Amino acid sequence: MATTKAKSKKVASLLPNAKTYIENGQNILLIGQHGTGKTETIRALAAELGLKVKSYSCSTLDPYTELCGVPVPRTDDQGREYLKLVRPIDIDEADIVFFDELNRARPEVQDAVLEIINEGTINGELLPKLKCCIAAINPPNGEYKVDELDPALMDRFDAYIEFTPRPSVAYMSQRVPKEVAQALKAWWDDHRKNKRDHYISPRRLMKIGEIFVTHKNKRAVLQALPPGGKYDSNKLYMMLDEALHPEKKAKRDKASIGDAAAQGIDFSSNKTLAKDKDKLATFLKGNPQALESHRKTAEALKTNVSGDKLIEEWDEVLEYIQKSVLETLIDSFTQPKQSQMRLSFADKLENDAKWARSRKNLYDVLSATAKNALSQMPPMP
Repeated sequence: MATTKAKSKKVASLLPNAKTYIENGQNILLIGQHGTGKTETIRALAAELGLKVKSYSCSTLDPYTELCGVPVPRTDDQGREYLKLVRPIDIDEADIVFFDELNRARPEVQDAVLEIINEGTINGELLPKLKCCIAAINPPNGEYKVDELDPALMDRFDAYIEFTPRPSVAYMSQRVPKEVAQALKAWWDDHRKNKRDHYISPRRLMKIGEIFVTHKNKRAVLQALPPGGKYDSNKLYMMLDEALHPEKKAKRDKASIGDAAAQGIDFSSNKTLAKDKDKLATFLKGNPQALESHRKTAEALKTNVSGDKLIEEWDEVLEYIQKSVLETLIDSFTQPKQSQMRLSFADKLENDAKWARSRKNLYDVLSATAKNALSQMPPMP
């Protein structure tokens, strides 16, 4: 009983007054963006009310074979021939007729639909069980390749309900793990806060979840996002990955605590960073998982610092930057700057054995970048 009540409350929030409209034979036009669950909501509402729905996709609907009927030769009792319109009778059993994508319908489809909505008849024959008609359209705002509905057809609807996109964790959990569904919803809510971002429908969100569960890699998640939009795809993948692997989230939370300890250090440039150089080196050494601070440090050292200066003055900081971050930083430099760093490093190694023993990570990364650079050079003639 509690489940039914909760479901009823949810449907009611999606379609305010819809139950009352249906019970009183009043027609409804739903207006909303694609993938918002208009069709699923109508089915859920009908099931809740114990009513039968006949659905039509108007973009491909044939008004003759599926609605009005086609002429078929018949002979009466006196042997006279005539034509009778024969149509499917399944619509006769429907309590609700649902016309999806009505503003993608051809004019002759809209003409056929008009009679059903207005009179509850087809070719003048009453549909015996019909309580009301419901139709759904995408907004005619220039974003969709749809037509304006005939004003006379629009006027046959008693109510117009704007359908707001609202992903359902409960619904998505039927096809993906609940933790993944919760992560999808949380990311979607954050994504929607920036109204300039590309719209992602609840249907697309579900597809992203299914793709992730199937492939479990970032590339597949990127390929599931609609092209041409602006998304925080890194955050999306991280949230999905952590949904399946809670231990990763615990590790990241611990790292975030470490990042918080770096407050007070100005990462905006290498000049501001230089004021806290010793403090920074100590922090990086003691907080190897504070990835955000390691990345900010590398970003500040990308420009306006020569290769010689990086080795002479920033060697301790570079030594304690997380190894993968250090590799990315050095790879971002031009080959001349990398060579400058290696030559300066070699001089230090030759003249200071104690210093050399304390700079193992820096040595490993510089050696690796040197090998990589050599492997990309053309063969000697």
